Amino acid sequence: MRLLALCFLLLLNALSHSAHAQTAAVPTSRPSTQPLPSTTFSGFIPADIGVLTVGPGTETYELFGHNVLVFMDRSRNAVAYNWGVFNFEDPGFIQRFIMGSMRYQMQPTGLSSMIEAYRSQHRAITFQSLSCTPDQVALAWNWCQQQDTDATRSYLYDYYRDNCSTRVRDALNTATEGRLKAILTTQPSGTTYRWQTLRCSASTPWMLGAMTYLIGHPGDRELSRYEEAFVPMELSRRLDELRLDGQPIVMDRLDLDMDVRISEAKAPPRQWPYWVGAGMAVTALICLTRPALPRVLRWLGWLACVVWLTVSAVVGSILIFLGLFTGHVHAQWNENILQLSPLAGFVLIGLLVGRRGFRWCSVLGLSLAALSLLGLLLKTIPAFSQPNWPVISLALPANLALAWALFDRQRRVVR
Repeated sequence: MRLLALCFLLLLNALSHSAHAQTAAVPTSRPSTQPLPSTTFSGFIPADIGVLTVGPGTETYELFGHNVLVFMDRSRNAVAYNWGVFNFEDPGFIQRFIMGSMRYQMQPTGLSSMIEAYRSQHRAITFQSLSCTPDQVALAWNWCQQQDTDATRSYLYDYYRDNCSTRVRDALNTATEGRLKAILTTQPSGTTYRWQTLRCSASTPWMLGAMTYLIGHPGDRELSRYEEAFVPMELSRRLDELRLDGQPIVMDRLDLDMDVRISEAKAPPRQWPYWVGAGMAVTALICLTRPALPRVLRWLGWLACVVWLTVSAVVGSILIFLGLFTGHVHAQWNENILQLSPLAGFVLIGLLVGRRGFRWCSVLGLSLAALSLLGLLLKTIPAFSQPNWPVISLALPANLALAWALFDRQRRVVR
């Protein structure tokens, strides 16, 4: 009954004696592990099934963790189905990433090199041996074989709806003849795509800030437990809780937390002090444009205006581009466009033109402030419930200070 778990332990023990003989590969970054050719499967008869879950790593693409579906026969031979394979060097990779049309690949691999790679990265590793009947194992195996063809091996990757973890989830749903989905879909998670994204990005401040700004209304819908399984660690937890016919689906669980360097955050970190502090700092710098201050400070204030307008124009344009022209659907319907608007680019041009541009520049500056205030007032309407208070706390005071500085400058120029 515990054959799969015991075999897994034996495999790990063998690894400790043959670490230098394996290829240290990172299967979630590039397809450098040795794939098992289809001919290898001719004599492979899966007897057990399990899920290998790996915690977050240090690279940006590792923040959400990873998982693979593991089959093992009676002779301790293992095959791991991995749907997280991509290659930075593929032609057009950057363009597809920007356009939201990345293609990932599934790849059956040997298990030993994969485990060694993750152990060398000091990431948490969990293996769950599932209590599945031979028929259920066969259903999952046949589903994976159907995916392992030239036509289906590559798939259009979606961070939330079709990734390495959702593919493992779908394979298990096939094995249980739809019962996994039927049970988990009826269970609300109390979380959203935004909540999970910010939680998983907690260890990387720039990623945390970018996701806070870029995720729009589509990321704020409450997820079911089934949808929440796009995060590998969440799927692992759901499997621990799941019972079919009164019996737990997880037969054995092995937690191999050996010298883990990055732990999984339990909730999104508190961000507002940093956003408020940044907003106060930008506002204070812009206020240095007051004519009563020394010339050096005034120049510093106008430099702050230029930097703020540049940042606003760039990130606002990025948001417009992502929402209108790419496949990043969760960046659409984003209230942050009212706080950091591409309109800032025209204000910047007027500011750099000098005396001749101050009149219309000040009008556009007032428009920026009005948009920020509008974004705040819209919070009184339930339809505008995007939790973007951090961005508001940064942009609103800065845009008000900018409007005042431009209006005051234009008034003095006219005199």
